[in-house]
Amino acid sequence: MSHPMFRICHRDLFVFGGVLLDHVYTGKALHFFCKAVRADPEAFRGSRILFWHTGGLFGLYSKSTPLKALLPQEAVQRLEVPDLPA
Repeated sequence: MSHPMFRICHRDLFVFGGVLLDHVYTGKALHFFCKAVRADPEAFRGSRILFWHTGGLFGLYSKSTPLKALLPQEAVQRLEVPDLPA
């Protein structure tokens, strides 16, 4: 799992915005984008910004247990995905 500051950012985005991002690329990219906006909001004021998430959600399967521990219990519903035949 990534650094605690990323985990907190991902948790808050999911809990308050309903958006679950992968922790490897997209989550880190959004974290640093938000950090840049907070550091210099005038540089972004009036701009149209597209944050394009292109994948990575399959990486969440291996991290489901640690992610579940970060979320409020009422926010968690587990979808069981059967293993595919080899």
